[in-house]
Amino acid sequence: MSDEMVPLTGGGPATDYNAPFQVTIDAGAAASGMINFSVNALARISHAGIDHFAFGVSVLVGNSISCTPAGLERFYTALSTAPVHAGFQKALWFGFGHRTPIQIITGTESGCRFAALSACLAEVYSVNMAGSIMLEFTRKAIGAHMPDPQQQNALPSRLQMTLLVEKCAGIFSASSFPLWAEQYMSFDREAVVGQHAWRHGSNRTRRTRGVASAVDIANALHAIIDIRNGSTRHLTLIGVADAALIAAIGAWLLDLRVILYTSERQQDGDVWFRNFRDEEDPHLTVIYSRQPGGSALIQRDRTIQISDMTTLFKTHSELKPSDDYVVSGRVPWEEALERTFGDSITVLLSSRKQSFATALGSAARIFSALNEGDPDVPGDWLRAGTMYFPASHGADFVHFAGRRFPELADLDLRRESVQSANVETYQEACAAFEQSLSDLASWCRCKPCCQIVRGDRKQGRESQEERPASQRCLVSLTVTIIRLVRGLSGIKPTEGLSPTRKGLEYIDRLQQIRVARVAGSLDAQDVSLVNIIAEHGIRDLIWTETTPLRFAEYIFRGSQFAGEDDEPGVSASSRDGICFYLDILRNPLAEDPTALCWVNVIPGHIQFEGRLYNRVGEKTTDLYNKGALQKRPADCVPSKVFRILERCAGGNVMLNVTDRTGSDRQPTLEVFFEVLQKAEREATVGPWRVVYNISRGLGLIRCRNDGCEESKKIIGDIAKTVRDKPVQTSTIGKSKVSLFRNDSVTQLVVASNCWEPLIQREECLACSVGAGCKQEWKEFAVLCRLQSTRPHIMIS
Repeated sequence: MSDEMVPLTGGGPATDYNAPFQVTIDAGAAASGMINFSVNALARISHAGIDHFAFGVSVLVGNSISCTPAGLERFYTALSTAPVHAGFQKALWFGFGHRTPIQIITGTESGCRFAALSACLAEVYSVNMAGSIMLEFTRKAIGAHMPDPQQQNALPSRLQMTLLVEKCAGIFSASSFPLWAEQYMSFDREAVVGQHAWRHGSNRTRRTRGVASAVDIANALHAIIDIRNGSTRHLTLIGVADAALIAAIGAWLLDLRVILYTSERQQDGDVWFRNFRDEEDPHLTVIYSRQPGGSALIQRDRTIQISDMTTLFKTHSELKPSDDYVVSGRVPWEEALERTFGDSITVLLSSRKQSFATALGSAARIFSALNEGDPDVPGDWLRAGTMYFPASHGADFVHFAGRRFPELADLDLRRESVQSANVETYQEACAAFEQSLSDLASWCRCKPCCQIVRGDRKQGRESQEERPASQRCLVSLTVTIIRLVRGLSGIKPTEGLSPTRKGLEYIDRLQQIRVARVAGSLDAQDVSLVNIIAEHGIRDLIWTETTPLRFAEYIFRGSQFAGEDDEPGVSASSRDGICFYLDILRNPLAEDPTALCWVNVIPGHIQFEGRLYNRVGEKTTDLYNKGALQKRPADCVPSKVFRILERCAGGNVMLNVTDRTGSDRQPTLEVFFEVLQKAEREATVGPWRVVYNISRGLGLIRCRNDGCEESKKIIGDIAKTVRDKPVQTSTIGKSKVSLFRNDSVTQLVVASNCWEPLIQREECLACSVGAGCKQEWKEFAVLCRLQSTRPHIMIS
């Protein structure tokens, strides 16, 4: 093959994602590092940020991947239907746009095959691990045709291959493949898939999903391709979850007939999955086994043992777990809880349904108190809140739980939850929540639950005998579901995108830590079970909390960021083929302030002028220091705000974007909004800072809609001083109050430049002003509703 010329032309359907592209590669020259490109092809490859040699080798290797027409059709369908979102004024794009590097890679049929295999691996492994597997796969593919060792060593670097695979990641994220892969891999019946199951510093290893080496996985991939090529009639894979993943790839891209056994006995009762009729013979048999030998197995034809390397990887992950050695697909929303948490969910939603429903509804009522600025809620909790979306509290929280997780849509469960969500006071909700968790703890009787109950031990033993065996704490599982529902209430995933199993498990692990901490501190003053679900409820465990943007990364990518500080200024990020961005980057002129805070999740990448970027940062000065609660500055409403709004009346908003290299050497964008008046810049606004201040300014106003009995004096002061003007300053009591009529431009300017301005929603103006006066703030801003700031209109 070294003297053969391999012409490669586009083989997929004519779409925006697969534009005509042609290149001719000398196979022998490619193996020695010499590839010739036309100037046009070279320019396109370079602009896409793809290494030329890695691209040439990928096209060459793609020739050896024997995808069936049906397998390629699945790839073309996923790529052509992949969503893309336009940012404000179409300056930024999120997803798979028509000018992305994937267009270059998939410009040839051979490139499509390489991209399809890479995308399959990137759905289950991290991009780093997928890149390592594809590098070993490339080494074997080239070695099969080129016996010269010098030619075999002419390979792209690991970094070059990883960057190439990264361009392909996310293509199948919204398809059924990651769901299919997780269903296959679940034949290991392991309760936990992530590295958080490993007990750091301990010789005891809790069972978790096994992981194989990149070399073994690449060898097995070549073996299933040999089946489609006809050189192998039947293949048996013996191993852990990776073996099942290879079977899923074989069925998805190669249309192989596969059968999975959960035991070495290979009896009918051990069949986990099969995709062919009884009268047909399988192409691929997969047998779950952690044993290195497998001598007792019934083997025929070719057999490959995929060794379990979990213990080896564990020793290298004691100090810092790595996503590279976690094998996890996605779980469908309809069965996400059962697929992730197993029988514990069945127990919780059946025999413990009453207690769970009370906990869910009481939490919804507690969140309503946080949203409404209830005076009985600790002030630090009110200021730390970030979730003010319609479904993040109250009865809507309960209904959203059933829509997001259909397993929670039981009518009886919903009725009980709504009843608990509608209790009169915050104190009643707290008491009901604590009682429901205590009831669950008395039945569960794990170590933290025993600390919660501290009740009659005889009763505890009887409860222990009555319940089925369960590996999970029911209290932490209940808190996990509450945390998931609240976090997802502010996230908009694209249609078809499901959560990762390892992401859901990781949220559960964080809640286990919180439950254990509170359970051991209940004797302390001001500590109750409510602290578990309250933001900043456990001061020394703030690292278990996160921003909505990063929470989305937990769920849909399975990232493990606990212990790493949120980087200020990040309004969008892209990792492993999944893109996360705040809605302010799409529509900064939305009138509803909470609309700016929504998190959108979409497969693909951040794109600017045809290039890919890892995150969008802030191009502004004076970013807030790390930490959520700082002391109020002396100047909460800078004088420049008044000058800017005076000059910006009727102005326009533009998005300014520049690219740079971040401190971690990753491609990064810096953005800010420009407020223009007659083509002159009057102000710059950072999107992250706007969202940050909006989330801190909401939920601080308490208004009972009872005629404002508590604010009568303030009503009189407002009537004397406030005029029907868009911007004005008044002295109310001992506070200097700046009132801004809330329109889209004013909202951006005030939220970006003022310290945590109070935002009037359905509350009256008197209560909005009174919220700051009661805190004895010397100076503060209030964003008032539209129409007028006159008190007789604003007060209900």
